[in-house]
Amino acid sequence: MAQALSNKAAILIEADDLAGAEVLLDEAQLLARETGPVYAMVLNHRAVLLMMANRTDDAVTLLDQADAAAAGDGFNADASIRFTRGRLMMKNGNNAAAMSHFQHALELDRQAGFTRGMADDLSAMSAIYEQLGEDEAALDCLDRSIKIYALLENQAKVLENLGRLESLALKTGTDVRVTVHFINQWLAGEAVDVICR
Repeated sequence: MAQALSNKAAILIEADDLAGAEVLLDEAQLLARETGPVYAMVLNHRAVLLMMANRTDDAVTLLDQADAAAAGDGFNADASIRFTRGRLMMKNGNNAAAMSHFQHALELDRQAGFTRGMADDLSAMSAIYEQLGEDEAALDCLDRSIKIYALLENQAKVLENLGRLESLALKTGTDVRVTVHFINQWLAGEAVDVICR
């Protein structure tokens, strides 16, 4: 039950319903044992809420507690904590630390086979490369990310990133027509079953 509430809170955070997410996290925290990956994910989601409220120091404290609660127990919790730390470092302008966290999260998500996490990690890495003016690396990461989103039939994420993909392609002189063609096929339901890691 705590896991389900935590997952639902994550969806509400993504939908920008922060008050609703906080209510669910309060319930989840009461139900979760004070250790293990479920409790770690509850703390991780709370850290995201604090980060969105610009309470970065408090977010770091919760992420430290989440790390201790997870104690390496479960790829998803560890990867999510690394991803949140990366977002926090990126928000603070520390791109090098952010990239390190995103790369670590990507490796953990690959090992766990968590494809949605891989897509998010690659998208975040692309944003950092783009900020640094490393457009080819940004395009490579975004290309892989958007393909995964398409295979997962996550149309919102594909459409959110398609403009960036085309812009980076123009900057680098890369032809992405084949990628866009396959993305359109995948979104139309002609997807394959295996997602490359």
